[in-house]
Amino acid sequence: MTTEEMQNIGEAHGLRVIEMDEDELAHINMDRSSFVDRSWIAGSEMRIGFYTDQEKRTVSFFHEVGHCLARHPEYHVDTEGRCFKVAPELVAWMIGLREAAKHGVHFSAETIDWALSQAISYRNYG
Repeated sequence: MTTEEMQNIGEAHGLRVIEMDEDELAHINMDRSSFVDRSWIAGSEMRIGFYTDQEKRTVSFFHEVGHCLARHPEYHVDTEGRCFKVAPELVAWMIGLREAAKHGVHFSAETIDWALSQAISYRNYG
């Protein structure tokens, strides 16, 4: 999926999609490692990170769209003060996959497994 296609889908959901590059990293004062195989959404801006695998790039984009559509609270904290994000992350991945299918985009089993591992990585986050 091209950046332009992502930007068009993003705009339809009220998001400004920004493809990360060295100038953008300097602008937001962040290290490149924060965006390797990662994308971020903050408010109405989505930043697409640096990916060598284009399918992971595309599924990550739809995952961030999933966050936008889910409108869930950012963090869930248990009684011991531990922060858990697995549930909202899984919801965002599922909504993102459904949204991708609406656009005729489907992913390999390997990419779906990678997405699930990304969601599970938030266990005991914080």
